[in-house]
Amino acid sequence: MSSDQEESIDLYLDKEESLGVAVLLCDSDGLIYDINAHFLSLIGLELSEVVGTKRLRDLLRVSSQNFGDLSAYPSKARMTVFTSKDIRPFDAEILSANGSFQPCFVWILPYEQDGARSTYLVVVMPYLEEQPVMGPTSRSAGLDLRQLLDAVTCGILLVDSSGVVLFHNYSAAQVFDIPKERNTVTSDELFHGVFGEQLIPIDSEDFVISQAMKSKTPAKGSFGVSTVSRSFKWIEVEAVPVVVLGVGEACVISVRDISDERAAIDAERESKTRLEALIEDGWDLVITIDTDDTIAWTSSACLKLLGFQRQEMIGKCFLDFVHPEDYQSVQEVAKVLRNNVSTPVSVTVRTRRKEGGYRYLEFSVINRYDDPSIGGVLATARDVTDRSLAERRWRAAAESLHIGLVIATPDGVWQEVNQAVVEIFGVPIEFIVGADLESYSFADDREIGRREFLEILEGSKKQSRFQKRLIRWDGTPFPAEIGVSGIYDPFGSLLELVIFIEDVSVRHRAKLELEKAFSRFEALVEYSSDVTMIVDSGGRLLYASPGLESVLGYVPRERFGKRTTDIVHPEDRDRVREVFTSIEEEHNKVAKFDCRLFHTNGTYRYVEVTVRNLLRDPAVGGLVVNIRDITEQILIAKRLEYQATHDPLTLLPNRVMLLDRLAVARERYFRTGENFALFYLDLDEFKQVNDAMGHRSGDELLVEVSRRLIRAVRSEDTVSRLGGDEFVVLATSVSGIDEAERLAERIKTDLSVPFLVGGTQLRVGCSIGIALSEGSTPEEMMQEADTALYRAKEHGRGRWELFDQAMRTLSQKRMETEQLLRRAIEAKQISLLFQPILRIDTMELDGVEALVRVWDQSPSKVVEPAVFIDVAEKSGLIVPMGNIVLQMSGEYLKRWNKTLGRSISPNGPTRLSVNLSPRQLADPQLLPLIRSVMKDYGLDPTWLSFELTEYALIDVGSSMQRSLFEIADLGIKIAIDDFGTGWSSLTYLRNFPISTLKIDRSFVEGLGKVQKDTELVRAVVTLGHSLKLETVAEGVESEDQLYMLRELGCDKAQGFLISKPLSEQALTSFLRSMP
Repeated sequence: MSSDQEESIDLYLDKEESLGVAVLLCDSDGLIYDINAHFLSLIGLELSEVVGTKRLRDLLRVSSQNFGDLSAYPSKARMTVFTSKDIRPFDAEILSANGSFQPCFVWILPYEQDGARSTYLVVVMPYLEEQPVMGPTSRSAGLDLRQLLDAVTCGILLVDSSGVVLFHNYSAAQVFDIPKERNTVTSDELFHGVFGEQLIPIDSEDFVISQAMKSKTPAKGSFGVSTVSRSFKWIEVEAVPVVVLGVGEACVISVRDISDERAAIDAERESKTRLEALIEDGWDLVITIDTDDTIAWTSSACLKLLGFQRQEMIGKCFLDFVHPEDYQSVQEVAKVLRNNVSTPVSVTVRTRRKEGGYRYLEFSVINRYDDPSIGGVLATARDVTDRSLAERRWRAAAESLHIGLVIATPDGVWQEVNQAVVEIFGVPIEFIVGADLESYSFADDREIGRREFLEILEGSKKQSRFQKRLIRWDGTPFPAEIGVSGIYDPFGSLLELVIFIEDVSVRHRAKLELEKAFSRFEALVEYSSDVTMIVDSGGRLLYASPGLESVLGYVPRERFGKRTTDIVHPEDRDRVREVFTSIEEEHNKVAKFDCRLFHTNGTYRYVEVTVRNLLRDPAVGGLVVNIRDITEQILIAKRLEYQATHDPLTLLPNRVMLLDRLAVARERYFRTGENFALFYLDLDEFKQVNDAMGHRSGDELLVEVSRRLIRAVRSEDTVSRLGGDEFVVLATSVSGIDEAERLAERIKTDLSVPFLVGGTQLRVGCSIGIALSEGSTPEEMMQEADTALYRAKEHGRGRWELFDQAMRTLSQKRMETEQLLRRAIEAKQISLLFQPILRIDTMELDGVEALVRVWDQSPSKVVEPAVFIDVAEKSGLIVPMGNIVLQMSGEYLKRWNKTLGRSISPNGPTRLSVNLSPRQLADPQLLPLIRSVMKDYGLDPTWLSFELTEYALIDVGSSMQRSLFEIADLGIKIAIDDFGTGWSSLTYLRNFPISTLKIDRSFVEGLGKVQKDTELVRAVVTLGHSLKLETVAEGVESEDQLYMLRELGCDKAQGFLISKPLSEQALTSFLRSMP
C-alpha cells in the first residue's frame, strides 16, 4: 500500500474530521476495533457501544447473491468475503439510528495483516437518490470518495450508460495505464481489443458491462485487454449496475490485474500437461489412494506393469492387489504416513498381475491429504522384480556361505552381515552392525589391511586380500583371511565395500597336520616296499621313491625325465597309455589297473598300479603313481586257478573247465552250426587193479590212461577227468554220428591195449556214453552222456552207447526226479521210516535203521529210494537231504527218550542207524553238523550209528578218511552196508574204524538153498569175528534163515520177519510192546 493510500484511510478514520464517508476497521471474524464518526452518526451508537463489542453482521445485512445472508451464514460468508482477493462493491443494508435498515453500497477492502491478524477496511455509502454524483460534478463528495477509493488496491470505475468513465481510482489507472493528465476516458478505450477463450466485442450484449446493465444484476468475467498504452494485460472484472443521482443508470466496475496469476496458471497448466504426458508415457506407475485405501486414479502404466486396464483398478482397494504376506508392510507404511506430511516413504511389495503371479514393485509414497487435488496418498511405483529376485538370490547365497560376508560404507562401517559373520565372531547381530573391522582386530594386527583399504578407497585397486588375526566375542583370537572389493557407480565413485571374512583356524591346523603328515609320508615312502612316483602329463618321471630300485632294479635318479611307458610290457603299453590319457581329463580322478613292468634283470614283474590326477594341485603338479609288486600273488592265483580247473593227478581239465568249454562249443553250435560230441567213459576193471595193487598203482594207471586219451583225440578236443576212473572227451567240429562213433571206437580200441604199470602189464577196458549237440544245456548233455554210459554198462561193458530218444525219456525222468527232490528238500517233504534190528541170540531189540522217504504234494504219494537215491547222489542233493535226515534223527531220539523215559532198548544203549553217502562224507560241514545235532538234542554218541556202502569206501580220500576217524572219536559206531556186493579191498577193514558188517540181502536170500551163498555168509561172519566186528544180516524173511544165521554165529538180524519199516507212531507202539 502506498503512503498516499495510508494517508487517505487515516483521514477517513479521523473522528473529528469525518468527510461524510462511513468507514470502519474489523478483523477476519468481523469484530470492529475502529470506526469513524460518520459511521457512528449513521447507526446512532456511541464509540464504546461498537468498538470491541459489535461485529460487522450486527450493523450490516448482506443481501448479495454472491455472499448470502451474513447474519444467517456468518462462517461461510466470512470465509468467502474475507479470503477473496476480489474487492468489489455489493448491495447491503445498514442499521439506522431509528433501528431500521437502509440500502447502501459496501466495499470490504483488505487493509493490512499483522502476524496472524488480518484487518479489513469496510466502506459504506448509503444508497440515496439524492446522493451527489461522484466525479467532477460533485467536487467535495468526489474528493472525499476518491481519497478513500484511491487507497483501495483494486481498480474501481464508475461508467455511465454511454460508456463514459465518470470515475476511476488510482489502482484502475495503474491497471489501464491511464495517464494522470487524462481527465476523461471511455470504456471503449479501456476495453479495446478484448479477447479471451472466445472473443467478445465490447458492444456485444454478452460483454460483462452490457450484461450487468441489461440484467440489472452484477456480472463478472476475465479477459485480456490492450491498455491505453497498448500493452497487453489479463484482467478480472465485476460490473454492478447502480442508479446515480443526476446520472441515471450506471455501473460500478471493480477491476483486478490477473496477468501474473494467469501466467502462473498457464505455466502450471503447461507444466501439468507435460507432467501428465511424462506420467502416461513412462514405465513408472503413479497411483493416488484415498483415505479409505481406495485407488482414486492410476496412470496407464498399470497395463504395462500389471496387465490391468485403468478402470479395472480405480475404485478397488489397494490391498486387493497386494500379496497377503506384504499386508503388514503396507499397513506399517500407512501408519508412518499419518504422522508425516512431507517426507516420502519407500516400501517394496509384491503386486498381483492380472494373468497370475506377482511382480515386485518399489513404491515411493507421500502424504497429500491436505492437497485438495489429491486428498490422499500419492504413490509412484517401479518394477524391481529382477532386482528383488537377484537380491533374494544374493541373500540366499550369502546365508548359505560358510564365509562371512559384510556390506560396509566406503569408510568401513558395517551395514549388513550374513549369518556366517555372527557365527564366526559369536556375537549378537545388533553388536555387529555399525562396527568396523578394526573393532574386531587383534591389537598387534590392527595396522594390517589399512593400506589395502586405502588403495580401494583411492581407486588404485578394485579388490585386495590379506590375512590378520581377529577377536571373537569371548576374546579369543583366531586367524582370518579377508577379501575386500569395491562397488562403484557408473562414474567410478565408491558406493559400498564388500568384505569377505573366512575363519582359517581349521586350515591352519590342517596345514600343521599336513606338514606333520608329509614328514611321516616322506619317512613311509622312503622305507615302503611300494613304489611312489610322480609323472608329468607327458609321462616323464619327475620323482620316484627308493622302492623303485628294490622292486624293478632301477636307481630313481637315473630314470628322472624318462618316459615311464618305456618299461611297460609291449602287450600292455597301449592299454596303460589309454588309462593315463583318460585320467588327465578330470582333476583328482583315480584309476587302478594291473600290468607288467620290465625288471633290470630281464624279467617282467606283475604290478598293481594306482594313479591319481593331481596335475592341478600346485603342491604336486603331476600324476601320483603307486606301484605294488604282485608277482607272487599273480603266480599263486594262476596256480590256484589251474588247480581249480585241473585234475591234480592227471593235470587234465576238471569238471569246471569242461563245462566252460562245453558252453563255448554250444554257443558256437548255435552261431555257426558246428556240431560237437561228448564222450563219457569209465574204466571197467579199474577197481580190481586198485584193490589188488593199491592206490599208487591205480593212480599210475589213471595217468597212463589220460596220456593215451590225449593221443587218441585231436589237439582241439578236450580230455577231462571228473574223478575216480571217470573221463570225458569233448570233441569239436564233429560232422555227425558216424564220425562220433568212429572216435568212440578208436578210444575203446586204444584203451584195450595193455598198460605197463610198476613192471606189470594191466588190461582195462572202458564203457563209453555219447551225447551229440542237439540244443541241450551243458549240464543236460553231461546227464545225457552219463545216461548213455549207464546203458553201456547195463549191456555188458566194454562198449559204447549213443544217447537216443529212449535214453532221453530216461534222462527226462531222472530230471523230473531231481526237480521233485529239490521241491521236497525246500518244502521239508521228507519223512523217515524205522526198521528194528534184533540180537539173534536173545531176540532183544538192539537198534533201528532210519530209512528215508520223500513225498510229492502229499504224504500219501511216497517216492521209493530206488527211484531217487541214485539221482540224489549224482546231482549232489544227497548232501542237503542227508543233513535233514540227521536233524530229524536227533529230534526223534530226543522225543523217544522223553516219551519212554529211557533209551530205545531197555537193556542198554540202542542205536539209530543213519545212512551216509560218499558225498556227505566229503562235505567239510558234516562234522560240525553232527556235533551241533548232538548238542542241540542232548544225544549220547552211543545212540547213533552211521552206515556206509561198501562202494563208498573205494573213493575215500585222505580228507574223507580223516572224517571217518573223527566220527569214531566222537563215540559213534560205523557200519559197512551191503557188504559183499562191492569191490572193496579187505585193507579197508583194517585201515578204517569199522565196527559192523551188514551182510547184503542177496546172500541171505540163498541161505540153505544156494551153497555158495551159505558159505559166503559163513565167511563174512567168520571174517567179522576175527576182526572183532559185529555182523548183521539184512533181508531176513523166514524162520529158516533166522535159524541158520544163529547156527552160523551171526550177531544181529534185520528184515520183514522181525518187522516191516514202521512210522514213528508204529515204532513207539512196537517199543512199548517189547519186554
